[in-house]
Amino acid sequence: MADQHRVPFESRIDLLCLLDHLMRKRVPFGVDGISPAPSDDVALLTASDELSGPFIELS
Repeated sequence: MADQHRVPFESRIDLLCLLDHLMRKRVPFGVDGISPAPSDDVALLTASDELSGPFIELS
């Protein structure tokens, strides 16, 4: 299993700002185990530099 980190948020606004930042940076992430697309598509987009960084799962 990948390393897990907990990040506390001061407010809902802080959380939404972080999510907006992740989307603008084109980081692959999923919420509660739901991936953004089929894993083959995510791998292809990462290999072609459409997405960058490690996959992040939010829960």
